[in-house]
Amino acid sequence: MGNRKKNKAFVLMLALWVFLFALLVMRLLIIIFPSQAIFVRQQIARTQAYYAAMSAINFAFDQFRQGQWKDNNTYNFCNQTNPTCSQFDFPPFIKKIDVIKDGDKVSARVTYDLFD
Repeated sequence: MGNRKKNKAFVLMLALWVFLFALLVMRLLIIIFPSQAIFVRQQIARTQAYYAAMSAINFAFDQFRQGQWKDNNTYNFCNQTNPTCSQFDFPPFIKKIDVIKDGDKVSARVTYDLFD
């Protein structure tokens, strides 16, 4: 009879340890998944910002090739919400792209906000 009680107690303790281990694993997954989602969102935003900047540089090169480059050596491309810039349909988090011509070098500066 005493042996059965020991076996039941062992099985109960084993079940509790398995349950606690499963809770720990679930807690770790709950912590990891949101941070990975934020990382992926930032990665996608950087990739989209890169290609938007490259398209703005190509547009500026085309303007330069046609002799329509602005006198101030800077092109400003904005999202649809800003009426002061050249209007383009960027992803909503990209606020502004500046294409800057400095001598022979052309660079782009992208302003974006992921959490707006």
